[in-house]
Amino acid sequence: MSSSRHTLSIALWCGIAVLAPLHARCEVLPVTFHPRGEDTIVLEGIMSAPGAPTPLPAVVLCHPDPRYGGTMNSYVITAIDDALQQAGYATLRFNLRGVGRSTGSFDGGIGEVRDCLGALDFLRGQEGIDGARVGLIGYSFGSWVGLQACVADGAVPVCGCLSFPVPSGENLAGHRYVADADFPCLFLTGTEDTISDLPTVRRLVATYRAGRSCRVEPLRGADHFFRSAEHLQTAAERMARLIGERL
Repeated sequence: MSSSRHTLSIALWCGIAVLAPLHARCEVLPVTFHPRGEDTIVLEGIMSAPGAPTPLPAVVLCHPDPRYGGTMNSYVITAIDDALQQAGYATLRFNLRGVGRSTGSFDGGIGEVRDCLGALDFLRGQEGIDGARVGLIGYSFGSWVGLQACVADGAVPVCGCLSFPVPSGENLAGHRYVADADFPCLFLTGTEDTISDLPTVRRLVATYRAGRSCRVEPLRGADHFFRSAEHLQTAAERMARLIGERL
C-alpha cells in the first residue's frame, strides 16, 4: 500500500485539531509505509499528534528486540510516546519487519536500519510535520538500529538511545558507526542494567571519540526492563526533555 494514501493533515488525525486544547491527546491513526529502498516490504505503524499549532516537531519511536517479544506496543515505547505527546510532539511508533502486520522477516539489524530510515522518510513527508525537526528515540535493540539509521540518514537533529544494548565485555569493533554520530545523542542507561552496561556505554563513546556530540547519563536504580513505575516514568520524561532541548 502506498504511503501517500496516509498523508493526512493534523486536523484529520485529531478530528478537529485546531479546536483542541494544547497537548490534548488525539485519536491514533494507523499508517503503513515502506523501508527506505524496499517497496516490497510494508511496515505498519501508529501515528498521532497533539492539538497544537502546525508545523509540528515529531519523533520516530523504535521498539526493542522482536526475538524477545518487542513490538511497537511495548510498554516502554508507549510510555515514551505518551510523554512526547503530553509535551506537544507528533509521534510515529511502528513495527519492524516481521513483527505484527509488518511484512518481511527478521534481518539481524541490517534490514531493520532501513525500516527506521523509511519511518523517518514517512514522517517527514506528512502534512503538518516540520520535516527539519524529526528526531528518533529507540529502546534497547531499537536504539541500536535507530542510531545506525540516524548516522546513515545524516539529517536527524537528535537521537535518544534508551538502554543501548552493549553488555559488559562487548566487542566494540562492530560499533564504529558511533564515530560518525555528529548530532546530539543521549545514552540513558540504568545503573542496574546488565544488558546495557553503563561502563561499557561510556567506553563506547570514549572509544569512538563521540563525546563531542554524545553524552551518557545514568538512571539510578533502573534495570533494563524498567520494572519500577518510577524508573519508567523518569526515563520517559527524560527522553521527552531531550527532544525539547533539541527540537
